[in-house]
Amino acid sequence: GKDIKAILEQGFDMIGPEQVLTPSQGFLYHVDRSRPIGSRITGMTLNGRPIDPKASYRVTTSSFLAKGGDSFTGFTSGRNPIDGPSDIGALESWLKSAHPRALPTDIRWIDERPDLSNADNPAPPGQVY
Repeated sequence: GKDIKAILEQGFDMIGPEQVLTPSQGFLYHVDRSRPIGSRITGMTLNGRPIDPKASYRVTTSSFLAKGGDSFTGFTSGRNPIDGPSDIGALESWLKSAHPRALPTDIRWIDERPDLSNADNPAPPGQVY
């Protein structure tokens, strides 16, 4: 549980562009940008039940993120990793498996302070995104 929070925190650590991870159905988290870096994820639930920071959870992600891509280095400390299909292979299988697909309507993350979003801010001098 605490490792999931740490990974989500990396998306709001002000290192490079803000990167919001969109979780799977049933997982919901809250972020508050007014809080100090490292304390911005204020709540996480799975199927309506709070995530236990002391519990272990199986997390599925792309091989790119699993290797620490996009500065999500927390994924590299996962225990008992299992390799699955390539990212492109999984996407192709998913696209072929059912047509048409409805867009998800469930809320998967809540921005407690959208007024503090840096999504529209330009990159710092010398930095290109």
